Amino acid sequence: MEEISSRWILQEVFTDPTAEGEAGEFTLNIKLSSEIVERGEVTKAVVEISGSITGEFGQVANIRFVNLTELSVGRKTKPKTILRRVERERVSELLSILPLYLLKAGIEVREIRREL
Repeated sequence: MEEISSRWILQEVFTDPTAEGEAGEFTLNIKLSSEIVERGEVTKAVVEISGSITGEFGQVANIRFVNLTELSVGRKTKPKTILRRVERERVSELLSILPLYLLKAGIEVREIRREL
């Protein structure tokens, strides 16, 4: 399986205006949904990552990111295997760029801890 291209076609961060400048520890809760859109010469996988950022006083922000990945896949690769690999790669990529989006939204990220 080889990645041909990957694009973040939707990038949204919605913040609660009353929580701006709030300090403390926050938790990112994410939910994944993914599907194979097209099979053939080029397989397209869509991964949607949405979730909320919560602090001790409640929800601070919502996020929604959608990625479209085009892959060249062998005939015997199962769709479930394709999606699992693409999901893992996109979550890692999102966690590397998410602090920049949150900083623009007024939420400073000092540390990201990820449970495996």
